[in-house]
Amino acid sequence: MWRNFLAWWLAGLMPLAAAGPANRPMDVSRSESGQYLAVSRDRTLNRNLLELASKLRRRLSEELGLPRQWRHLVRLVPYEAQNERLVQYPLLKAFLDDGQLSFEIHFPTNTPQALEEFVRTLIYTYLYEAVLIEREDFSGGQTLPTIPMWLAEGVLQQLDADRAVKWRQIVQRAVTANKAPPLREVIAWNELSSDTLMRAWQQAFTFQLVDHLTDSQRSGEFIAWLRREADNPKQPFASLRPMMDGEIDWRQALSLAGEKSQKLVFDFEETASRFASMQTVRVPLDPEEEEADADEEKEPQSDEADGEEKEEVETEYAVAKLNGLAPYHGQKGLASVLSAKNEELLDLEIRAHFAWKSVLAWYRAALARLKMEDGSAVEDYEMAIRKAEAKQRELQIYNERLEDYYNWFRVAKTANAEETAFEDYYRIREEIEAFAPSEIDPLRSRQILIQSRQ
Repeated sequence: MWRNFLAWWLAGLMPLAAAGPANRPMDVSRSESGQYLAVSRDRTLNRNLLELASKLRRRLSEELGLPRQWRHLVRLVPYEAQNERLVQYPLLKAFLDDGQLSFEIHFPTNTPQALEEFVRTLIYTYLYEAVLIEREDFSGGQTLPTIPMWLAEGVLQQLDADRAVKWRQIVQRAVTANKAPPLREVIAWNELSSDTLMRAWQQAFTFQLVDHLTDSQRSGEFIAWLRREADNPKQPFASLRPMMDGEIDWRQALSLAGEKSQKLVFDFEETASRFASMQTVRVPLDPEEEEADADEEKEPQSDEADGEEKEEVETEYAVAKLNGLAPYHGQKGLASVLSAKNEELLDLEIRAHFAWKSVLAWYRAALARLKMEDGSAVEDYEMAIRKAEAKQRELQIYNERLEDYYNWFRVAKTANAEETAFEDYYRIREEIEAFAPSEIDPLRSRQILIQSRQ
């Protein structure tokens, strides 16, 4: 299931600092295909990044018409973000090396949002590989065609089989309420919103558009359209003909989205309540030590006893909190339990109140690291738990301030001052969201210039 794959990869990579200890030598690792290079002081991180990039390319090769033999080298250069509270976007660069076009991605690894953006940036490299497949000559100073946000985001959301159901439900709900955006609005989006609802709205409709364009009956048309529109000198990717000819075709595509959606996003209290119900984990305990001790006390059994049915050993469980799982690292049944719990948290994060997103992401990262078998797994798990708990305490303080202000407003303000006071109330909410700054993403708003490497 691709949702599981992406979620665990992102969460598992998050606590790993790309720089590593200053005295550790720089490691340069290369994928089996040779297309991807990872450069950092953490060899394990390099291997994980190379595997992720290679697997995603194989997954998208048919839909995008990627060649079996790659043409463009991609360097992955992770680093540790200095301010984990700020969303730091990956930087995608294009270089000309001995006449060959190559790409380079510089990205942070120690924040959940930044890793999600890293996967998005990988999608851009796959799309460039698809649209430039017939180009042979590149020159320094040349500008690559600008790939629109809706196309890259729609391709990314195709990888998420389970979330696709939710996107279709959102679309169907909007269609039923006559609220679906027109096609011209969708293809005009040039960046994802920082607002939770608007972001989900954009992802749902970009998914639906790309899902329609890449339908198996028109997959050949889509690949041909990618290559043709990349050479459009005026406005590449603005026209969707012949796959979709205007609003009528768009409305027909929307009508296929599926059944109505349930409530899209939980409020603060509902999110807190559901998270509280997920705090406990039942960990199956390994019976090995107990069985070994018991075997020493057993007397040798006769051959006649060999034919008797052996009594099944009942599995014993320990109940622990999310922040108390470190002692159980190494238990054989722990990995599957952590996988299931991480899925629960991911389901909640998708529909959670905006303020809970980073808290849930750090808890998922903690569980992902504890699942690993390397020597730093417990240390990374405890570090991520501390960050999650710190963000949760901060969140509770913010919410109490907001509740206090709202209660004061209801008691102290008259009906005549209601409009002005509510403007102040919403200003407080905006201040709480200030840790997620306005998103200015160069991958969405600027063209990429090919640089000649010295």
